[in-house]
Amino acid sequence: PTKPAFETPFAFLNKLEKLLINANMNIDQDWHSWLNLTISDDDQFWFNNNLQPQMSWKEARKIFEKRFTCLARRLEKAKQAYNIRMEKGESLSDFCNRTLNTMNEGQVEDCEGMALCFLGALPKEIGNAISTTWYARHDDNELPQSVKEIMDITDSVTIAESCLLYTSPSPRDRSLS
Repeated sequence: PTKPAFETPFAFLNKLEKLLINANMNIDQDWHSWLNLTISDDDQFWFNNNLQPQMSWKEARKIFEKRFTCLARRLEKAKQAYNIRMEKGESLSDFCNRTLNTMNEGQVEDCEGMALCFLGALPKEIGNAISTTWYARHDDNELPQSVKEIMDITDSVTIAESCLLYTSPSPRDRSLS
């Protein structure tokens, strides 16, 4: 048996999107004809009946991912999204990207609950800096409605350079808390 060229539909669509953008094509106008070239004969009927040329790339992508993503993998990625944690040595930027990719692969909606999970996944000092900035900009009763709202803050908040790369607390530091 041959191994698929891409591990996931998400990876395939990301590559197609990069190709179209790098070729200076209008992705919302040109996606249909290019994606159609990649569809197997077995899936052509489905493609013709579910992906219309007038759809936006975002709409078509969502439908394509739903069709070709294995339910077990989607469930696993969704669970990972809700339990994600920043890893030792990971930059804040990399963690944000990994979170969004995991959410996309698990088809997890970017909502208030996911935003709060994301805040809780950050190391305490980074989470506190972001929360402080959030409350300085918003009403005390207003919670973040999406992970992307929080990520907008991470782009504009100046966090001490030592906080941008997460390192685990030493055993001595843990005993002091």
